[in-house]
Amino acid sequence: VVFDGTPPVMTTAAIAQLIWNTKPAGIETFGLDTGTATDTLGNFHTVLFSRPSEIQIWIDIFVTVDISSGYAGAAALEAALVDLNLTDLSLGRDVIAAKLVEVAMQFDGVFDMTSPPQLGFSAAPVGTTNLSIGVREIARLDTARINVFETFAPLP
Repeated sequence: VVFDGTPPVMTTAAIAQLIWNTKPAGIETFGLDTGTATDTLGNFHTVLFSRPSEIQIWIDIFVTVDISSGYAGAAALEAALVDLNLTDLSLGRDVIAAKLVEVAMQFDGVFDMTSPPQLGFSAAPVGTTNLSIGVREIARLDTARINVFETFAPLP
C-alpha cells in the first residue's frame, strides 16, 4: 500500500519503478493498481500495488478561550488540528478523540473544553469516541470539515 500525498505526488509508473528497484528478486507484488517497471536489461515488468482509501473526517470541537490571551482564532486551531495529517494520521491509524483534545488544550489561549469533541465520517458528527480506520485506509482532516465553537471567558 503506497500513500504519497493528496493529491498523489508520484505517477503510477514512478511508484512501480521504485518498488521494482527495491523489492527482493522473486517476490511477487500485489495490489489494485498496475504499473510498468524496467529492469537493468531493459525488460518490462508489471508491478502491482494499492493506494489507500482516503477517509474524510468531520470534527466539531468546543473550547473555552481566555479573553485576555494571545488566542489566534478558530481558523488557526483548525489548521493545528489538520496538522495531525502529518504527524498522527498515517496509514491504518485510528482517529483518537483524546489527541484532538490534546491539540486544543495545548493551543494558546484555550483553557477548557465545554464538551468532548464530536467526530464522525459525515457532516454534523455526533460521536465522541475514537474512529476506526482500516489497514488500507488513511484518515484525512481538512479545515472545511472542522468546526470550532468558542466560548470566551476570563481565565479562572
